[in-house]
Amino acid sequence: MENSENKANGNAAQNLPKTDVPDTAVENVEKEVYDFSWALRQLKAGKFCQRIGWNGKCMYLGIQTPDENSKMTHPYLFMIVPECEEGERKLPWQPAQVDLFANDWSSYDTI
Repeated sequence: MENSENKANGNAAQNLPKTDVPDTAVENVEKEVYDFSWALRQLKAGKFCQRIGWNGKCMYLGIQTPDENSKMTHPYLFMIVPECEEGERKLPWQPAQVDLFANDWSSYDTI
């Protein structure tokens, strides 16, 4: 099955992998998963992403793009951890080597 983003980028021949990953609410639901370059494009487009392989199933990433009121001058990635003792936490995030080479990235809204 060709991915619509691959078609838009002229990479229709490059099919991205699909896998069966158990969901916390529904078992054996097929989820589409991708590599980090796909996730970074999604983040730049304002969407949220996460890795299925992460231990915290509710953790996900976003991107902050500075505006005129920001103290930062360049965009940066941040992680949202919604289920902490202190409530929702947001913290800066930098990918590890394992995240860069992982092929289990998915949109947060599909997990």
